[in-house]
Amino acid sequence: MAVVSACSMLRDLNLGSFVCTDATAKAIASSSVRLVSLTLNLGGLKLRRSQRISESGLAAIAAGCLWLEELRLHQASWLRDGEAAMLAPSFSRLKRLSMDECHLSDVGVEEFVRCCPDLIHLALMNNDFITDRSIQMIRSGCPRLESLFLSFNDRLTDACYTLLATMQFRCKTQIVSAWPHAYSESDDEYF
Repeated sequence: MAVVSACSMLRDLNLGSFVCTDATAKAIASSSVRLVSLTLNLGGLKLRRSQRISESGLAAIAAGCLWLEELRLHQASWLRDGEAAMLAPSFSRLKRLSMDECHLSDVGVEEFVRCCPDLIHLALMNNDFITDRSIQMIRSGCPRLESLFLSFNDRLTDACYTLLATMQFRCKTQIVSAWPHAYSESDDEYF
């Protein structure tokens, strides 16, 4: 992570295809105090859990990147409700949050909604444990929300989509990709 260390003025960092470890996270945290936007691929099919970034690595980023407004977490299979409760308060400045392919339930979503009231963009795609309750919390807890991505959340019901329709009157832009399996290649860059 010599690039990160050498670029202390870096504001945007996308490591989407780079498999991040805790060492990567600590390098980012110690060198990128001005970082505003961060994208991390937390998966890695052939890596053991100990070789990937963990909640302690993400906590180091939260502690070191005080101005972070945008965080994209992809394939964070370890990110469950307990980790969300621990991490969410550290990311209170977020305006854009993407947590795709995590193992969050309504409890984890509630933590981020409660701790990040200034969210304007939220993506919770392919989180198998999110229900209509999350949408109710988002509706009441994110008054500035402009875009919401919810594709591939199989536990959302028709009642959820009725609730989403009422949100469109409050949102500045349309709610995008809310219907199950509405994902397309153009959704890769949804922020």
